[in-house]
Amino acid sequence: MSKTVIFMAQVKSYQSLIEVCSLKIDGILSKPPLMKKTIKRIFSIFGLELRRVPKHVKIEDNEQRPITHRETSKTSIDEYKVFEINSPIEHNTENRMNDFFSDAKIIEQYLVPSRLEFYRSVIATAQQNDVTFYRKSIVDVGCGTGHLLSFLSENFPESNYSGIDFSEAALLIAKKTLPTAVFKKANIYEKLNEKFDIVICTEVLEHLTNPDSALLNLLEGLKPGGVCILSVPNGRIDNYDGHINFWSPESWKIYIERHAPEGSIAISGELGNQTDLFAIVKTWL
Repeated sequence: MSKTVIFMAQVKSYQSLIEVCSLKIDGILSKPPLMKKTIKRIFSIFGLELRRVPKHVKIEDNEQRPITHRETSKTSIDEYKVFEINSPIEHNTENRMNDFFSDAKIIEQYLVPSRLEFYRSVIATAQQNDVTFYRKSIVDVGCGTGHLLSFLSENFPESNYSGIDFSEAALLIAKKTLPTAVFKKANIYEKLNEKFDIVICTEVLEHLTNPDSALLNLLEGLKPGGVCILSVPNGRIDNYDGHINFWSPESWKIYIERHAPEGSIAISGELGNQTDLFAIVKTWL
């Protein structure tokens, strides 16, 4: 059974956290990297996860707020004052995501310019690898708020758009973001009920307990000659504890090539922001 603990305390370092938790470990306090790993290891024994919440984010007493990878990666340790601990498995549940997407303040912070720029980078990278979005049937699996589809629709209005997510709260936002698209509540482990020219899945596989099964469903959802566009954080610099899977550029390339259908073309590499990895799998007609 997962547990959640929130420390409401002003802390400036992991040493302060140790003092808050009354943990005194000989030989560790003088070594911050080792100290950090040791703290996380201690909490993991009890099935707990340690995460940092930015100081500028207001959190009420007893409130549990999931935060994004981009928030944690761009804020220094000294800017955190609230420590939220929970299971990474629990973090990626339908209920947790519904709570996340139901909070207007969180969504405002979630849709920061860097996230929208990330969407543009994904599309630009696909185009650089000869993927065309003109007059295509396109589905975004794990579409969230629908902003990636909205960006595509603005640039390629002739295409047909669909979005799939397991969060009803996210889909409510997506339907307002792009009313012309077809949105459906479904789990990524369920087979797609139709075939598409382009299947997109960005920043999802790292959250899954069984990414292999999900990837198989994505690839099986392609029409002959279809293209699957994927992205995950670069595991070498990804420091978000809510993620379950981590791929380096090298292991990501091996992973994609191992799962790509026979006879398909698999391309992988780093996105322009270097904090994320992409993969493009092209099938034959």
